[in-house]
Amino acid sequence: MFGINIYAMVAAGVLIAVLAGAIYIQKIWHDEEIVRKDILINELNVKIVAETIAREVAEHNVASMKTAATIQREERALLADRLIATEAERIALEKLFSRHDLDRLARRKPGLIERRINAGTQEVWNEFERITDPRRVR
Repeated sequence: MFGINIYAMVAAGVLIAVLAGAIYIQKIWHDEEIVRKDILINELNVKIVAETIAREVAEHNVASMKTAATIQREERALLADRLIATEAERIALEKLFSRHDLDRLARRKPGLIERRINAGTQEVWNEFERITDPRRVR
């Protein structure tokens, strides 16, 4: 009678151990599933953050390009105005020079012409130095 109780107790112990092992394995699988879900959630969050950053960078680039385009339009307009003024000055100078015979005037009054030519040349050189100076700030 005592022998049957030992077998029953051993069988009950084995059954309890198997059930405990099954419960433990079930818990491990459940924990592993939770970890996998957390990993997927984290990967999705990383993708969302990366897409958000990319969108913000693109928006910033578009804004910068719009600003640069506006500045270029303004500079183009300024250059067009300068070109018109320069063209008007060129036409005025052509009219002035067409009315005077500089060769005859240079032979008759060389000092007068030489001084004006030298002053004009110096003015052109000064302007050229000013616009090509690398230290010049816009």
